[in-house]
Amino acid sequence: MIVRPFINKWSSARCLAALVAGLLLLTTKGYADNGTPLRLVQTIKLPEVQGRIDHMAVDLAGKRIFVAALGNNSLEVIDLNEGKHLRRITGLDEPQGILYLPEFQKLLVTNGGDGTLRVFDGNSLALLDTVKFSKDADNIRYEPQAQQVYVGFGDGALGVVDAKRRQRNDLLEKVENLGAGALSLHGIDIVEIYQALTSNIQLGVGHAVPAKYIPEHKDIK
Repeated sequence: MIVRPFINKWSSARCLAALVAGLLLLTTKGYADNGTPLRLVQTIKLPEVQGRIDHMAVDLAGKRIFVAALGNNSLEVIDLNEGKHLRRITGLDEPQGILYLPEFQKLLVTNGGDGTLRVFDGNSLALLDTVKFSKDADNIRYEPQAQQVYVGFGDGALGVVDAKRRQRNDLLEKVENLGAGALSLHGIDIVEIYQALTSNIQLGVGHAVPAKYIPEHKDIK
């Protein structure tokens, strides 16, 4: 069974407790398909967090969980070793997707309110860069071979960001408002959507956009 921790009717504490249970089992015992069910091992409170939470990410080496507190406009950092709330990043605008890249020591957060992708230092959590999309930046994935980050935004649009840049994440490519119908970014992995777009392959959901309509690579000025 797939547990979706961002369901509205769940409280923040229950969602985080379920995630911690699963992550602790994975990080301490390793994953094994031995039929052992998930069990609640700890509940960690998120102090002063209001509203629903959305996506989460984990730093396995640092034993940290990053929680997008969408309703609170903040990102919460949880220390798994100590089992407590560690830090908070404020000033976000409906944070949704989170991606932690240990090889670059970067934490990337998409914001649905202002359509931005915000890039933070993985250690200090200082803001390094902001990439602006038109609206509703949400789903985010990483393709390690190309070292590119894929961001779903708007009404079926897709952005590609270079993960290698240290102080600036230039937008490589953006598929937006091409009149091909909205793509379901939740029904299929957005990396697969991008690959279909660039190779003119028809997907099972939405529509594939012919490659000739994809804009050329351009850096943000």
